[in-house]
Amino acid sequence: MDNLIIIAVAVLLVLIIVLPYIRNKKKESEKNAELLNQVYEPDESEIGTFKPVIDRDICVGCASCVNACDVGGTLAIVNNKSYLVNPKACESHGNCAKACPTGALQLFEVGQPRMQEVPEFDKQSYESNLKNVFIIGELTGTGLIKNALTDGQLVIEKILSKKDFKRSENAEIFDIAIVGSGPAGLSAGLACIKNELNYVIIEQNDIANTIRNFPRKKLLLSEPVRIPMYGTLWAGDCSKEELIEIWDKTIQISGIKINSHEKLNSLTQENGHFVLETSKANYKANHVLLALGKRGTPRKLGVVGEELSKVTYKLQDAETYKNEKIVVVGAGDSAIEAAVSLANQNTNNVTLVNRNNHFNRAKEKNKNNILSYAESGKIEIFYNSSLNEISENKIKINLEDKVIEKENDSVLIFAGGELPNKFLKSIGVNVVEVPIN
Repeated sequence: MDNLIIIAVAVLLVLIIVLPYIRNKKKESEKNAELLNQVYEPDESEIGTFKPVIDRDICVGCASCVNACDVGGTLAIVNNKSYLVNPKACESHGNCAKACPTGALQLFEVGQPRMQEVPEFDKQSYESNLKNVFIIGELTGTGLIKNALTDGQLVIEKILSKKDFKRSENAEIFDIAIVGSGPAGLSAGLACIKNELNYVIIEQNDIANTIRNFPRKKLLLSEPVRIPMYGTLWAGDCSKEELIEIWDKTIQISGIKINSHEKLNSLTQENGHFVLETSKANYKANHVLLALGKRGTPRKLGVVGEELSKVTYKLQDAETYKNEKIVVVGAGDSAIEAAVSLANQNTNNVTLVNRNNHFNRAKEKNKNNILSYAESGKIEIFYNSSLNEISENKIKINLEDKVIEKENDSVLIFAGGELPNKFLKSIGVNVVEVPIN
């Protein structure tokens, strides 16, 4: 009898809670679908404003942009992709673009052609305008994971099929040099092992850094993909954490070698091969695969201790910081929004280091927020200041004519970044403008 009562209560809860939720979600989805079918024609007042445009080949449907938007109903997730469902409601705050972890969402000026800069490469062979330099992964504009994994395997097959391909007979010259260890770079490296090619992989950040930067618990894939030396992966319910675990397991099983925290500074040609100068060494290779991310390289401050694991250049999830003494460096919108989000956890002690005596680069809303939080004591602000040194449990700050020391658990630095296009141009890869579909 008791079991029947429990079952009856469970069924009642489903009828009362779950079914209305499903109906509401269905209505919301139908409404968004209707909005997508409407033709957006901007009026004169919108010309010159900026609206989001989403590259759905790269979008992973994480809803970071939807959650960051100040105006509800402007963006929505439809069929696991982000869409601008109500362009008229958009107020061009730009928070959506900052929140996007993949660079799929960008702001473009209404009334102007929607263009983006991409490296010039042949879509069949992946070869750039520089002979034997290949472009794969995010830089090609393909899907972040599934297509990038495929790119890494295919480009090795393309190189092996070239009529003039010869394996290096010089132990000091690699067959393949791979720059970047994201999905495309890792896949290409595994394909090198499978085909017994002499290779080197250079990664300026952590291994699979792009995936690690997605929001927690994010579901990343919805189709089966094949990872070299791992096999077919069905990732329809694969979260970020699970995929990273597979990455690490694959690296361990395959024995693939990745030189992490090593930045490529220059790429030159010498006697028929390439010379890669990095922050740690020089390498020679006959072929180079550029598997760089699109988001660019965070600009570092160059202070002692910046290499410590507690230092990061982007806030992914404020909720992961609890009961911490945190220093945020910067005076722009990203730094302010990070400081406010961390302070909102209530258990954190947040300090903001601003080299200026103002917040003139920030939006008026963010400027008002940070000043309000400072006035209420939620955030401590040091003006005309800079980092002096970072250690495991403390931090030193240059403050006018003295150096002060504070206990510290985490440091977040927002000092801008170096976009990959500048580097590509410096090594001779053409960067061209193409329309966004």
